[in-house]
Amino acid sequence: MKLTGIILAGGRSSRIGEDKSFLRLGGLTLLERAINNLEHLCSEIIISKKQTVRGYEHISFIPDEIECIGPMGGLYSCLKKSKTETNIVLSVDAPFVNNNLLNFLLSNSVSYDTTVLEFKNRIFPMPGVYKRRFLKILEDKIKNKDFKMVRAIKKSKNNIIDTSEHLKFFNDKYFININTKNDLLIAEKFV
Repeated sequence: MKLTGIILAGGRSSRIGEDKSFLRLGGLTLLERAINNLEHLCSEIIISKKQTVRGYEHISFIPDEIECIGPMGGLYSCLKKSKTETNIVLSVDAPFVNNNLLNFLLSNSVSYDTTVLEFKNRIFPMPGVYKRRFLKILEDKIKNKDFKMVRAIKKSKNNIIDTSEHLKFFNDKYFININTKNDLLIAEKFV
């Protein structure tokens, strides 16, 4: 099965004060960590980001068609450019996603338009598997100015996986998002 990897890296990084893509953790930038996670699985990688990054000319960088609507804008723009039906979507600021987690998501995504995780009663849109046909729901949500990813996911044919039922795959570090300098310090303890 051909797959496209999508990395959402177009956020404003306002809470941390610099582009999160280039923050270093364990000797790699967050962008390098995300790309490394997808390279072996995907036939193409698309990054939601306004500007290209030197050294990654072989990767498509896609600016948001509709700006300032959060992750939905990046996902919408990248799904439109994807050449495959199945897409693995990561957020650049979640550094501990790994192969086991991505393969688990993929193996549970076959019959669904969206496959995401629920951890401690909270639905995480990323990492997730999204089919291109989810674009129709995104278009409707954008037209109605409803930019909440979880509401769009719930409207789709979804598989929201309760991680408490699959503890061998999950621990707290998979759900660390780096939004502040303090988050980066916490993440460094897990490297």
